[in-house]
Amino acid sequence: MGYAGFSMKKLGRVPPTLFVQTPGGIAVYFPETMGNEKAKNNFANTSRLIAVAYGATATAMVLESWITRAKPGRKLDPSVPPSQSPDRGECVVIQVECVGVSKTKILSIDRNAKGVFTGFGAVDNLDEAKGRFSEIMPQKPQTKENRKMAKQLLMMMGVVPENMGFNPTWN
Repeated sequence: MGYAGFSMKKLGRVPPTLFVQTPGGIAVYFPETMGNEKAKNNFANTSRLIAVAYGATATAMVLESWITRAKPGRKLDPSVPPSQSPDRGECVVIQVECVGVSKTKILSIDRNAKGVFTGFGAVDNLDEAKGRFSEIMPQKPQTKENRKMAKQLLMMMGVVPENMGFNPTWN
């Protein structure tokens, strides 16, 4: 939650970010763009490759998104995506995964009348989440060959490990 709060205060938004715990330290990946469905799919798939390539022991996906909650006494209409609902709200989704465990936290974004971030409101904790940005962490041990192939694919895509050993206290 610290990263999300810091980003909201400093930038007014949370850049889509993948944190990967590896045997060599923490790696962080930011996509170049998230402007369309293809870019979103690319971010999710590249995140999976990173997890395989570097032997992830845990992953954390942090994204800004939309959420729609059912009003009291009413059912939620599943045919209307949150991004198209007139009752939508902004939120930050934090999805943490390791082998056999997946936890998701949804933080409602509160803004003042001028649209400036004022804090996080309602917090929902989910034991399960589905979608393109879930199941990033491989659930089976990966072979050396799989890791090598994933690294080669990432290199061909221009995704290189410039920040392995990330230290969150660096500016």
